[in-house]
Amino acid sequence: MRKYLAATAVLSTALLLTACSGDDSSSTPEDTAAPESTPTVTESTAPAVETVEITASCASFYDGGDLSLATRIDETSPLLESELDQDGVLAASTARDKISVIQARADESLLEALTAIALPYDAALSGQNADLSELEPALDELKSLCADAGYKA
Repeated sequence: MRKYLAATAVLSTALLLTACSGDDSSSTPEDTAAPESTPTVTESTAPAVETVEITASCASFYDGGDLSLATRIDETSPLLESELDQDGVLAASTARDKISVIQARADESLLEALTAIALPYDAALSGQNADLSELEPALDELKSLCADAGYKA
């Protein structure tokens, strides 16, 4: 039994030393050299973002009753007039994130109004004074654009 244990120990040690020796004759300097050039990507591999119909964007903004983005904006916009506490930051961030989701896929005709709605949230979340003077006109414009597109609340 001792012979077998000794032989196993010797064999294991030999294998370990061979593996750790770094003498790898199979790799050549050409294999380890850095590539001379990297391939370039000529086409964008990112999928194009599809825009949704105006009425779908409007539904995303107005549908949901008390849980709609329109209601959230009515509730959170007064918070933007002063420095945001932790709860205010959470509420403003949530509203801003929901606006961003709609903006990402909205029809181009809605983007100006959505951007004007988002601006005071961006300012407040970055620690600046939020100018709420353009918020109501932007909300009115969005409502008008949605009505013109056939959206019915």
